[in-house]
Amino acid sequence: MEQGWRLTTSSRITEDRIFDPFERGLIADSRRRGGVRFYLSLTLITDTLLSECRKPAGEAMRRVLTGVIAVCLGAMPVSVQAATATGSFTAQITIEGACIVATTNSLNFGNAGVISANIDQATTFQVQCTSGTAYDVGLNAGTGAGANTTTRKMTFGSDTVDYQMFSDVNRTVNWGDDFLIDTVGDTGDGSPQTFTIYGRVPPQATPGAGTYTDTVTITVQY
Repeated sequence: MEQGWRLTTSSRITEDRIFDPFERGLIADSRRRGGVRFYLSLTLITDTLLSECRKPAGEAMRRVLTGVIAVCLGAMPVSVQAATATGSFTAQITIEGACIVATTNSLNFGNAGVISANIDQATTFQVQCTSGTAYDVGLNAGTGAGANTTTRKMTFGSDTVDYQMFSDVNRTVNWGDDFLIDTVGDTGDGSPQTFTIYGRVPPQATPGAGTYTDTVTITVQY
């Protein structure tokens, strides 16, 4: 059901239509889009304005302005403001000092015949600690029978091959697991930090052919 109201004495607007103030009928119609009403002008507006402009200037102007105002007011979109409510919450995490051994690689001395001279190789591993955490890294004696942190042993059956591990490129500083004595220290920065092990197989009586291995444990104390 249409419920109209008067803008002036000569124009009439309903909920969905704007009527010609000159009593010629419908001049604009409306459409809803997303809760907002827009009025769409019809060609009758042009015909009405041209016709009225032929009348005496004062009356024509009054009627033209009245009609234009009615159309413009009806064409203004009406928006509906949504009500809102807000709240807040806290996100939290507690970081504790910690370290991990992030990556490891094998120390491979390659192939050899008679061990009559030093065989040197190196490898790396990474330790990752929370930023600001001080730590020390130790390397144990391995699993070879009779081994210690200065002379480790790779084994094949009952045979062994001695080898050493150092923390410096000149291979003069032994790397063991006596913390604060022959370990290597650093301070974490939150990212993986790389350490290099400098290995050496010294000259020795050469055992039988085979692949000799050992397993060394890295310990991080923090």
